[in-house]
Amino acid sequence: MPAATVSSRDPEIETLPVPDVHPRLFGSRDELKALANSRADSYAKLKAIAADASPAPTEPENRDLAQRIVALSLVAAVDGDREAGRKAVELVLTRFIDQPVRTGHVRFGADVAYSAIPYDLCHECWTDAERKRFFTFMDEAREQNRGEEPSVFHNGWYGYKMWGFGMGALATWHKNPAARRHLREVDEEYRARAMPALKFSGAGGGFGEGYYVHYWLFEWLIFCECLRRNTGLDYYALAPEFYAQRAVACMFEMLPTIREDGTRRPVPMGDGGGRPGGPDRDRALASRRLLVNYYKDDPAHKAVAAFDAQTPRAGYADAQWFDFFYRDENAPRADLAGFKRSHFSPGPGHWQTRSSWDEDAAYLYFHCGKHFTAHQHLDQGHFVLWKHAMLLDDGGHYCGWSEPHIVNCYIRSIEHNTLLIHDPRETWPAIRLAKEPPANDGGQRFPGFACHHNGGAWDVAQWETFRDELDTAKVVACEDPGAYSYVAGDLTNAYAKQKVERVWRQILFLRPGTFVICDHVVSTDPSFRKTFLLQPATIPVERDGRWVVTNGPGRLFIQTLEPAAYDVKLYHGDNLYGYNGGNYPNTRDWVPTSVCRMEVIATQPAREDLFVHVLTATGSSVADVPKAEIERRGGEVAVRVDGAEAGFRRDGFGGWVTLGGVKRALAHEVRAP
Repeated sequence: MPAATVSSRDPEIETLPVPDVHPRLFGSRDELKALANSRADSYAKLKAIAADASPAPTEPENRDLAQRIVALSLVAAVDGDREAGRKAVELVLTRFIDQPVRTGHVRFGADVAYSAIPYDLCHECWTDAERKRFFTFMDEAREQNRGEEPSVFHNGWYGYKMWGFGMGALATWHKNPAARRHLREVDEEYRARAMPALKFSGAGGGFGEGYYVHYWLFEWLIFCECLRRNTGLDYYALAPEFYAQRAVACMFEMLPTIREDGTRRPVPMGDGGGRPGGPDRDRALASRRLLVNYYKDDPAHKAVAAFDAQTPRAGYADAQWFDFFYRDENAPRADLAGFKRSHFSPGPGHWQTRSSWDEDAAYLYFHCGKHFTAHQHLDQGHFVLWKHAMLLDDGGHYCGWSEPHIVNCYIRSIEHNTLLIHDPRETWPAIRLAKEPPANDGGQRFPGFACHHNGGAWDVAQWETFRDELDTAKVVACEDPGAYSYVAGDLTNAYAKQKVERVWRQILFLRPGTFVICDHVVSTDPSFRKTFLLQPATIPVERDGRWVVTNGPGRLFIQTLEPAAYDVKLYHGDNLYGYNGGNYPNTRDWVPTSVCRMEVIATQPAREDLFVHVLTATGSSVADVPKAEIERRGGEVAVRVDGAEAGFRRDGFGGWVTLGGVKRALAHEVRAP
């Protein structure tokens, strides 16, 4: 059973009640045996992995190696199989402990963690000399990487570094003289730096870094659970703004429609986003399950449990141990169909909204928030749209770090569904230490360069020092009363001050599939070219003044209502990643992404421009949708489509919507669903 809860304030590390018995990290031997009986299918898969006689992978980052180590160790603990235990010990000795300590931006902490697991689960299979070698390895890994991964807004602090030293300390607590020091350092830094970052950047359950949260969170939660079980220290209770909402936010980050190998694809959010298959999907699922088990009495987490029951098992072979430890078929469930259909995370500025919880739902993700870390893109105001399949996506490929394609396309505004304001005199710094200054795409500035050349802050204190630069955008209003949802964002500070006075975006979602987007842009010079950007999943086709995107079973109709004078340009094929006379092709494919860039360009020079678009997401069998109309009424514009009418103010956020003859004012403030 978990240890009694210890006060969350300044714990006396030396006196924590860590059990003096092995195994203990994941439970006692009796508890593990009971788990093996109750989850016999999962345990049988792990026994088969442990019995695999083929050579284990040699690369320390290999996920099959991690699972082989866990499987062998668990079989040793549950079945008393010393041969399996010795194989686990020999694996960590040869792959980690007896190798030079890895340093830099690599998973050196994970090397410690995956050595700590067999140290605990099959402790009796180690010799005293081998245990001491592990202690030395852990100490050297800590010392040689003390200055590495300092940013608590970044995955490396959690997943590359601290979870490993925490696991190592707990596993070796009563034998390793340095164990208490290791845990004290983790705990002090968590409380002083990571906890405030999670409360700030992670408020609402999203995380500023974006997609990378799926990479690091699961292993960090493993440590949090082992810490809580073995000491009573509860890290969740110290940052409920993040942890208590994380499973719900993660559920909203999953695109509708179950995908490859029975998994769900997370929506792209910055670097690494949305690849077609991989460990991030199973890690996201396991993270939700782990948090559902902790918050099991909370109604929202019961809805998450119902959502997770639709993908009952890990999809990939290297994640079978996730199911063994964290898949609880008896987790209480609620009616998912009646759960809220929109979610807002104010920390990162993430808004997700969907038509229903059915697998064919229309879905939109919108980003409008602060800048925290290098894995974010210059994409404030960007949105992703899905119906049956991806319709509007991110552009570009994650094919490196500072290559020309990365710094000119992938992370830049021009490869996102946002807005460009082109000042021909504007320049950008050497993003990510690129060899050449990036080209002028007319997009958003590169914030955070004063913090670090990668554009990320170390912690909340440094972020506050550079608040004026990093506070790039903000959701100023949102609501979801049922028949529609609405979000409004101020993106002004994401752009250079010398070229814009105002950049606002409002998105009204009329369920089940119509999105009205109103953008208000005021530039400092009327000659600056203004562009509304879309990244279609396929090349659009023009039909009767409307553009149509068809991607497999999904279809999107695009209607431009404002500005009155505009051009449409499509870039695809060899020109997909070209602009302003340069071309920056990707060097390798990362994910299936947009194959076209669509630009709607205001052709009448003006200081103030309004872009109004109606996007209708349907199935591909739909041949046409109702035509949208716009009426300019002095200080507002009114849009009529399919029996609904919506008005947007020109001098501020908000407006009104009429549905079924009932007129209702749009929110002027955040009304989180």
